[in-house]
Amino acid sequence: MKPGELRKIESEQVFPGGRATGRAIVESLMYKLEERAATQTRKKQDASIIHTAMTEAQTSRYMQAILHNMSSAELKVVTPDLLFDAADKAIANEVSIIEAHVGLQPGTMNPVHNGHISVALAGILVNELDTVLLATGATVPDKPKSVDPTIRNEMLRIATRGNALSEWLHVTPVRQQVAEMFSVNSQLLLLAGDTETVRRSNMDIAAFIWLFSANPKVRWTYLVGSDKVARYGRLEEYDLIVRTLADRRVNARVLYSVRDGEDVDVTNHIAPYDWMFEKWQSGFFKRSPLLTCPVSARKIKTALVKGRDHVDGLPLNECLPEEVLTYIRTHKTLLASYAREVQELDSA
Repeated sequence: MKPGELRKIESEQVFPGGRATGRAIVESLMYKLEERAATQTRKKQDASIIHTAMTEAQTSRYMQAILHNMSSAELKVVTPDLLFDAADKAIANEVSIIEAHVGLQPGTMNPVHNGHISVALAGILVNELDTVLLATGATVPDKPKSVDPTIRNEMLRIATRGNALSEWLHVTPVRQQVAEMFSVNSQLLLLAGDTETVRRSNMDIAAFIWLFSANPKVRWTYLVGSDKVARYGRLEEYDLIVRTLADRRVNARVLYSVRDGEDVDVTNHIAPYDWMFEKWQSGFFKRSPLLTCPVSARKIKTALVKGRDHVDGLPLNECLPEEVLTYIRTHKTLLASYAREVQELDSA
């Protein structure tokens, strides 16, 4: 998919046999983006000047500031307020001057597929974003066998390099960087929390806060699936939603895409939690009206491991970028990791 080669896809092409193909949806969204760009009068932002990764010096200063603030406040576990202050100290005057509207899309992305890409492109169209930062995380407690984040970031770069997507999607390794920063030793790890789940959440918050602080003139949209929004209350993600994304220093908004046909149920998922309900009523959460691609990473990995060329009757190259597919098929270590993961899932 190269610039200038995109086409507008009619509905009968997007839904062969009554189903959407991932590549067709991505190409259709890209066509709409090029149409918008051609008629846009505002100057296109140079996304390359967005600060997306910490330098070694910034990483060191960030941890030093966290340790100093925690000692002064006599805290055992980091908090968003403490992290905002520490990030400001770590970045000092090295902030980006870009004024832009940027999407932040976190996810395991193992592997990155057309579902992830379609969510990002739909977000750009719906909220008129200048770009989206794809932020794959470190190894997480609910997915302990996930492939090393360095490899997942490489797949993201392959998917967005040298094609039309490179104009709109960029990769940030900051979640991995922060996880490594806290994982230097067991004492630092405990500063993020005393359980794996709490540590994962707090390290993500620390990573996002660094991004927000490093790009103070950026307006942010947080891109997630409806399944994530449905679990925020139950998982007690108050610090992420209220004390980080909705903090006046960020003032982000959440744009969610409906996944697997399961929309957010306000009565069951939102109303039981006062803080979620207040944000829901304020318009903090917005539902994307655009179609995105329902692709299963698990089914893709199963097909790759078992030598199949199709997922649910669709060719694999319709489900994820051709370059990523080639990378996986020629990466023996990655395929071996997927084989172990599939075997464990099948035996569970």
